[in-house]
Amino acid sequence: MALKLSGVVLSCESEVIDYTSKKTGNQEKLVKGTIILQGADYGVLIGSVYNPKTDLATIKQGAKLAVEVGEYKNDRGIQSVVFRM
Repeated sequence: MALKLSGVVLSCESEVIDYTSKKTGNQEKLVKGTIILQGADYGVLIGSVYNPKTDLATIKQGAKLAVEVGEYKNDRGIQSVVFRM
């Protein structure tokens, strides 16, 4: 069972990144999303999600969101996480 956080979305953006795979040498695409989430217990988190199953365009600012946490780190006071979606 993984840790789930819920909060209010402050911002949500996604971008498509083209890269060459080191394993296969083929051109591939990666969808990287950035979600800034604010919760009562933990404050503000900056989260990344890679190749999400959810369409990030449907997540609107001010919406409540519950997400699963894959990785967490606190880098000089900035809380960053990798979400699983």
